[in-house]
Amino acid sequence: MRRRKKYSKEFKLDAVSLVVDQGYSRAEAARSLGLNGNMLGRWVSEHRADGGQSFRGNGKLTPEQEEIRKLRSQVKNLKMEKEILKKSDGLLCQRNEMKYLFVTQHKKTWPIDLMCRVLGVSRQGYYHYRRITEARLADPEHQEMLDWMKDIAVASQYTYGRRRMKRAMNALGFPISRTKTVNLMKEAVIQVRHKKKFKVTTNSNHKLPLFENLLERQFDVEL
Repeated sequence: MRRRKKYSKEFKLDAVSLVVDQGYSRAEAARSLGLNGNMLGRWVSEHRADGGQSFRGNGKLTPEQEEIRKLRSQVKNLKMEKEILKKSDGLLCQRNEMKYLFVTQHKKTWPIDLMCRVLGVSRQGYYHYRRITEARLADPEHQEMLDWMKDIAVASQYTYGRRRMKRAMNALGFPISRTKTVNLMKEAVIQVRHKKKFKVTTNSNHKLPLFENLLERQFDVEL
């Protein structure tokens, strides 16, 4: 396969100058330089269209083209940010572990850096979470402890805090510390659910004076 010959920017400008500045015809200039006439014609057209910005080479853009590319990139990022916020509705107030899980689930849809920035977490923190999670998944005992904790939480109607959960896990043969218990409960998304206490808002048994019914409203309704 024949390799295509490449010409420098200086050579192209000199060739164009023969036509533009010195009055040679394209055919004469191409013949004197050993070029194809159509090629020289394209060089002349590009020079006249772009002026001093002609013959930029592969990947080189004019300032206007560079600005357009930046604007398009910004618009694309804004659209993705809007989609991420819409998909992760309510996640901004959640723990970082939940945000990391969202990033992992959608890493093939949006860039990881962009999701971390939108969700307010660091990229370094996310990859640290990934390494720890992958190591835990490879440990069958770790997953077994998580399963037991979830069962205990359901059976106790989510009334077990870290102390009682630790004692229950120790009784099952898992000699874990209180710190380990807290970390496992966070990973298993287990939180104590406190029952809402009944609060009395009206006390009819009092000795305070009763005010007269000045409007003479009838509160006893006959059926």
